[in-house]
Amino acid sequence: MDDLDQAFILAVEAEMAYCKDNIEYFIDTYGYVEDLDSISGISRFRLWPGQKQALREIMENRRNILLKARQLGITWLVLWIALHMLLFRKGCTVVALSKKDADAMELVRRMQFMCRHLPPWMVLPKADVKDVQAAEMTWEKKAHEVTIFRNDGEPSRFITMPATEDTGRSFTAAMVILDEWAYQYYAREIWQSAYPTINRPTGGKVIGLSTAKRMTLFHDIWQNADKYKFHRIFLPWDTDPRRTPEWYADTVSNMRKTEALQEYPSTPEEAFSAGEDTAFPEFAADIHV
Repeated sequence: MDDLDQAFILAVEAEMAYCKDNIEYFIDTYGYVEDLDSISGISRFRLWPGQKQALREIMENRRNILLKARQLGITWLVLWIALHMLLFRKGCTVVALSKKDADAMELVRRMQFMCRHLPPWMVLPKADVKDVQAAEMTWEKKAHEVTIFRNDGEPSRFITMPATEDTGRSFTAAMVILDEWAYQYYAREIWQSAYPTINRPTGGKVIGLSTAKRMTLFHDIWQNADKYKFHRIFLPWDTDPRRTPEWYADTVSNMRKTEALQEYPSTPEEAFSAGEDTAFPEFAADIHV
């Protein structure tokens, strides 16, 4: 091995160590997301201030409930948190629960996309490596799973499942992601079953994210976060700094006011003030109070 090869190895080791200890740097430097407005279809995941704040709070708290407006890249953010855990923790399992099987498979597809765009010195597709032992880490995708293999320890797995009545009893995980939690069937049954799997004195993390829906477990936990020992994170419509007041006014003009409050809230109170299961779905506080 010549000096150039040795210098490259040392540089990679130093960069990996820094990424391990600095998740914000890791995502901001190596993260990619799909971008429907880009010619290439992808773009760098440059974190907005609101996303950075949400990331810090998620990392500081074990149980997190995220109430968000639509299309803020929060599912991508949570998946990048999961991938960071898979890359830098041996034998780690992250389980993501979605509304339906198609939604679960979509999360796996996104995870595959993310792995595919990491630099080859970080992780390689297992199918492309002739001598697996020569690679430090490789990844492999199946229908509901992405696995990170490593030469110096146990593999780590990202597993997705649809939200069914007995889902929570079928896994043990370091982290559970509940995607669009307010819209999952059997949410209470799943939580009762899944909670013991992450309720360990020394670890276990939950990230439940969703837009608002009244009269659900998500709504209950949001309102009673102290009782459930959850940390609340709210991301309003203008978390995306490209969204101007003019953009919001145009958006609202093309929707019913109650729908706009639910999908693009400015406050948590707005998010839960209208929509399904209200006595008068057309109610709007600025009009009727």
